[in-house]
Order: sequence, then C-alpha cells, then structure tokens
Amino acid sequence: VGVLLASVVMGIPRTVARLAGMHPQSIENSSDSPKFELMNIIYRFLAARNLISLSVVSKGALRSWAQYTDIPADAFHVNYDAFEPNFLGEPQGNRSAIRRSLGMPADAPVVGGVFRMAPEKDPFLWLDVACCLANRLPEVRFLIVGTGPMWEAFRTRAESKGIGDRIYMPVNVNIDLCNYYRAMDVFLHTSKREGFGLVVVEAQHFGLPVVARPVGGIPEALAADDTGMMVRDRNPTTIADAVSQYLHDDSERRRIAAIAPSLVRQRFSPKANMAGYLELYQMGGRRGEKPF
Repeated sequence: VGVLLASVVMGIPRTVARLAGMHPQSIENSSDSPKFELMNIIYRFLAARNLISLSVVSKGALRSWAQYTDIPADAFHVNYDAFEPNFLGEPQGNRSAIRRSLGMPADAPVVGGVFRMAPEKDPFLWLDVACCLANRLPEVRFLIVGTGPMWEAFRTRAESKGIGDRIYMPVNVNIDLCNYYRAMDVFLHTSKREGFGLVVVEAQHFGLPVVARPVGGIPEALAADDTGMMVRDRNPTTIADAVSQYLHDDSERRRIAAIAPSLVRQRFSPKANMAGYLELYQMGGRRGEKPF
C-alpha cells in the first residue's frame, strides 16, 4: 500500500494495484485484519477518485473484493493469470513408468490433487470423497501433492479410515511436478475458496478432466465447459459420482486429453495476459491529476 500511495503522490500516469490470488475473507479473518481495514480505506479513497485501477485474477475474485471492500464492481478489472506451458513441460509421458517411479501400481486408476494442506483448501472433504471412491473401486489410488499445517492430520485421518496405504503423499513437492500430474487420471479439487485456481489450468495442460467445486474463479479456470465438471453440492458422494463418471469413461478422458492442452495455451497464454494489462494501462488509472 505504501508503494501504491507513493506512486499516486508522485503523479505516475498509470497506477495499477494487482490484488493477485489473495482472498479478502482469508485476510479479514486473520491476524492481518487491521492491515486489511487500512488497505480498504486507502483503496476506497483512491478508487473513488479514479486515481488507481484495481486488477483481479477472476470474476469470482472481483465479486469477493467488491463485497469485502465496498468498492464498486466496475472499479475492478479481470486479468487472468498467465500460464507458461514450458515451465511444466510437455503433457505426454509414460504414465505407467512414472507411477512405478513414485511407488504406485502401474495400471491402477489414479485420482489426484495439488493443493496446500490448509483449512481453506478443505482437505478433509477431499479425503471424504476419496473414501467414497475407495469403497466403490478397490483398485483406485490417490495422489496428493502439497504441504501445509494439516498434512499430518490428513495423513492420520486417512490411516484411521483405512485408506492410508492407497494415498500417496510425496514430501518433496517442488520437484517433478509435471510427473505428478502425468501420473493422474482425474484431477479433484475441493477448495472452499479460490481467487483463480491455477492448478486447475495446470491439470488441463496435462489433459486431465477436472472435478471441482465452483468457488471463486474456479469455473473460469476451465479451458472449456466440457473439460471438467463443477459440483455445487458439497456432499462427498455427489462429488465422488462425478469423479467416477470420468474414471469409467476412457473415451471421454481421451477426448479431453486431446483438446485441453491446446485450449489452455490459447486462453491463458502470456500473450493474452499481456494484452489485458496493456488495455488496463490504457483505459484506467489516473491521468496525472493532483490527488490531494
């Protein structure tokens, strides 16, 4: 906020505040709440006078920020995060060999997730869905990539529910992320709130059908309406039904694997991201007016 104010006071012709993937509710309910209130006051003051432009990662994030800051929705501009496919590598890979390298059965269907083990990601709901699937499909395995404060509690609960030996939770999550995605058949995401959900984009880059709850910007992270399913009901059985549908439909998974990577590159390309920023700097923000 200090840099933002300095930019305005110095008369920088265009001042854009990128709110990135932060979710206002998570800040409001944390120890950073006093800073959040101060930020609200400053943002409201500057936005009301057209002294700044506010950039957010999705329409879902826009609605949240407008609600929690009382800033009019038309003061915000949506610009999706850019996705660079070269960062993760090619979608294709020897799935069986990758699974064996991770200590997993080569031919078992795998439901995966990539998320931080924290309350806002709702990892216990993910586990409940996994339990439903495990009861239906004895051969299914689960791969979770992520660390966080709930990692040990999740591991303990999985053991208590009798599926601990079917859940693979690599500790070294910063290496071979591409191979973790390549080992999966279906990507499951159960977050309570998301600004955008870049992992959903990444999963589609690897040709994975996505099953997720339609929170925040998650629906906008789908490359197309038919590359995933949004399940509004938080019931684990209902979510498991959607995952099962993909697991039992090889042709649908192959169809999505064939179209999703190219759609992701088109919709979330760095070029599209840059075009959005160029438009934002041209259309919004201040024009050298004296703010005070």
